[in-house]
Amino acid sequence: MGFVKSVLGSVIGAFLPDKAYWAVKLSNDKWCSEIDQRFEPRNGLIRPFDWSLDLVDTGDIANVKELWLFCPPNIHNPLGSTARLPIVEPNTAFQFKIGNSYAFGADGRELQSQIIGRVVDKETGDCEFFAWDAPLKVMSSPMKNNIYNFTSWRPGIANLGELSLDVLGVKL
Repeated sequence: MGFVKSVLGSVIGAFLPDKAYWAVKLSNDKWCSEIDQRFEPRNGLIRPFDWSLDLVDTGDIANVKELWLFCPPNIHNPLGSTARLPIVEPNTAFQFKIGNSYAFGADGRELQSQIIGRVVDKETGDCEFFAWDAPLKVMSSPMKNNIYNFTSWRPGIANLGELSLDVLGVKL
């Protein structure tokens, strides 16, 4: 059995010791992931593969057929946790992160949660999702919510309200 590699060469499904990350399988069976690195010709820098810049802005969001979340090993699951959402209808997949800002640290941000989801009812906005809870170091079971009023799934995390569908690439 071989490793699954992304179009940019990253090994998909590898558990990083301290980081959750999303990956997508496209309709052409190629993989993309936020652990990939992209060269940014405008400023000559290398940056992580980005959901909005590299899937939404390019139109590849319409080609997502599977959305995955790989979470690091933890006390509850020493092998790490994995979530998979098949995407039946184009432009219904989404991913986002919730974080805190603080004045120190490498980039001034601290990850609180990472969410992958899919809209299951385009008329009502109902969706299902998985959440990686970084402070608790645990991944949720599949949960239900609504893209027009995304509410907290546990105390200590604020309700998000309406999600920015254009940034996420969701088209209803």
